[in-house]
Amino acid sequence: MKGNARRHRGFVLVSVLWMSVLLIGFLALISQNARTNAGAAMAITANRVDDLAIQSAVNMIRKGMIDWRMLGGEFDIEAARKAILAQKDWPDRLDFAVIPNSSKINLRQLPPGGMRSILENRKNVDAGEIDGLIQAWTDWVDADDHEMPLGAEHDYYAAEGLNNMPSNRAFQVPAELLFVRGYREALRDIDVNEVFTIYGEHQGVDFGSASRNTLRLIPGMTEETVEMILKTRKTRDLSKRSELSLLLDAAVFLEVQSWILESSTDSIFTIAVFTKSPDTPEYAYMEDIEFDPFWTSAKTLSVKPMTSYGAY
Repeated sequence: MKGNARRHRGFVLVSVLWMSVLLIGFLALISQNARTNAGAAMAITANRVDDLAIQSAVNMIRKGMIDWRMLGGEFDIEAARKAILAQKDWPDRLDFAVIPNSSKINLRQLPPGGMRSILENRKNVDAGEIDGLIQAWTDWVDADDHEMPLGAEHDYYAAEGLNNMPSNRAFQVPAELLFVRGYREALRDIDVNEVFTIYGEHQGVDFGSASRNTLRLIPGMTEETVEMILKTRKTRDLSKRSELSLLLDAAVFLEVQSWILESSTDSIFTIAVFTKSPDTPEYAYMEDIEFDPFWTSAKTLSVKPMTSYGAY
């Protein structure tokens, strides 16, 4: 009988200890979850605050650009930028840039010969592949499903098990170019969203605002010429052909002149908002916007919450 009593007391003791362990573990789990939830709530709140600051900045930029344009005269983006940043309600931690749409190569207006020149200028593209690349590009955007001799239509992409098929229309976004057979490899080190656009009707590029990578992509440009343009345009207006003809070596100018934008009356811009820093930002919140002909309002064409900024 005494043995049974001792066994019973032992069982009760073990049960109590086990319940204590479970209780301690449960309380620890609650505490950990509370800390995790608090951390998540703080992160969400911080992100929400950042989102509100970015949207406030974008609205101020839109209004500031309209107000500056209403002053008349030549539209000076940098002067407008400084005026907007000087406003007392501007979010302290943020900076921004306004990038003209004409600073990018217009993918919809680029003729086959222009794309051929770009590909011929690429060191990683074999000369024997270029005809096939051009025909694949043509097959992607033309209205029919008839495959060119070296091209690629629906049957090719289906056989490869690919989901993205030729759209038989103009490119809808620059990244669509990477779905065309061979272009992901041909442009493997290029951010197509940085150098190409599908908005507007411009032919050529504004050398006064084009990014470093856009200038590098233009046939005939050397690294030395790119650096010279980036440095010189800080003090001179290189959006004018006459200024470029004076700056560039004659041989270089002859080779790139067909890529120089004749004239620009931009109403389409990319607004890039990023954290204020002495260094060039790596990523930014971006919106492509288009102002109406009278510059009274702007519509949003696309939104890229976090995208590569590029070097300007």
